[in-house]
Amino acid sequence: MVIDVSIHNGLIDWSKVKSSGVTGVIVRAGYGRNMPKQDDPSFKRNIEGALAQGLRVGAYIYSYAKSEDSAISEARHILRLVEPYKDKITLPIYYDLEEAGTENGAKERAIIFGEIIEKAGFWCGIYSSLSWWNTHLKGLDRFTKWVAYWGSNNGSKPSKTPNINGLDLWQYTSLGKVSGISGRVDCNELIKESIGGYIKSKSEIKPQTPKDDGIKEDPTPKETKYITYKIKSGDTLSKIAKKYSTTVKAIKEANPDKIKNVNKIYAGDTIKIPAKEG
Repeated sequence: MVIDVSIHNGLIDWSKVKSSGVTGVIVRAGYGRNMPKQDDPSFKRNIEGALAQGLRVGAYIYSYAKSEDSAISEARHILRLVEPYKDKITLPIYYDLEEAGTENGAKERAIIFGEIIEKAGFWCGIYSSLSWWNTHLKGLDRFTKWVAYWGSNNGSKPSKTPNINGLDLWQYTSLGKVSGISGRVDCNELIKESIGGYIKSKSEIKPQTPKDDGIKEDPTPKETKYITYKIKSGDTLSKIAKKYSTTVKAIKEANPDKIKNVNKIYAGDTIKIPAKEG
């Protein structure tokens, strides 16, 4: 089993993770443009912890790109972070494409990102949902495919694999349980064992000094902050959403393991509520 992790998984006991049967991990390097404030704060700790246990490692970056310049900056971002570990990386470098509002041109930006990653000597992959692959990334077959297809998403692996050509890594749940990790974790099945990591190149790109890259059109993405709320008798999600200036959908998405039906919440349960910015 391969897991993917970020700062949201908290402090991980990598010895217990390995003992649980995990063989590989895809570590989030960061999100968006090439700026240190958008690095995942747990990247160094997570990748070094996984490597110390002899696990196969790869990395991914969450994309907010809406332009070619942004995609280039995101490639530079992840290359900067993986550079110290390149000879130890044995799983691909992935481009995470799922942000609403970035669908238009996503396929073309993925190619731009992937070519930079490949030129730097890494095996490049693209992560997205089965829906995105079939709708926005159709025909993008030159990179290894990491596909999210959760089915009922109950922590178990669905019996039916995604029906997509070239599937190499399948994320089958976001609600998995792994010893050494508190709370839920994304679990994946490695379909193609031979996918690689750092392969070396005759003309490596040297990661540039972190900078803004002169990109004006995309706002700087921010990590969502949350308020912890204990549900009271008589509460509804609509009332809670109104009180905290958010939406029922946002609250449900922040609590996938506790809110299955927006019309059924239970007094005494503790949930996360997206905090209002400002």
